[in-house]
Amino acid sequence: MSDLIATKEYTLFLERIKQDIQTAQQRAHFVVNQELILLYRRIGAEIIKRKQDLGWGSEVVQFLAADLKHAFPHMRGLSQRNLVYMQTLAKRFSEEEFTQQGVARLPWGHITHLLDKVKDYQTLCWYVQRTVENGWSRNILLTHIDNQSHLKFGNAQTNFALTLPSPTSDLAHELIKSEYNFTFLGLAEQVSERELESSLVEHIKDFLLELGSGFALVQFQHVLDQIKQKSKDGACATQ
Repeated sequence: MSDLIATKEYTLFLERIKQDIQTAQQRAHFVVNQELILLYRRIGAEIIKRKQDLGWGSEVVQFLAADLKHAFPHMRGLSQRNLVYMQTLAKRFSEEEFTQQGVARLPWGHITHLLDKVKDYQTLCWYVQRTVENGWSRNILLTHIDNQSHLKFGNAQTNFALTLPSPTSDLAHELIKSEYNFTFLGLAEQVSERELESSLVEHIKDFLLELGSGFALVQFQHVLDQIKQKSKDGACATQ
């Protein structure tokens, strides 16, 4: 048992588990972000509809922002400014177009910058697609917009596949750190990535214990304990 960690089989097994965890984390973050952005578009569309049907004026945004802040005090993204962005988002993309173009795969910060800087619909779709495909961070996206990359590379839309970007991409990293997504789930704004990882480790340990005794269980627990301890040490070092 003591030599188990040094074996090739165990090393490969550990790498596979780590990759599975990273993939599951990425999918979870993208699902949360997608639900949040879909919610934002629905809110924008509902505001527009009531303005048209009931004759409500722009002051409804002020009242709505105040009431939502009272109802969801820890949730970011419900300010007057963001409610205006939500309406702009609903105007720029129909519900079908919104799903097809993959807008909901971008963090809210990416989307607001795109709405501010890119007015042409086809060009907007080009930047959305290239950001998802290439995993661009917000700063990289802004650089491409400022350099008018759509003119240099052609702004014709391609056959866009709605696949997840690389887990190591800047886009994936920014989604994981998004405070909009944290507060949407009811998590405290102060929650850290290390705390999330530590919580995940606890769930993995519980799962392994439920499996019962096995040839790798004890050693695998030892590895997870080491990971957990490193997370604690790192958290203490940053305080």
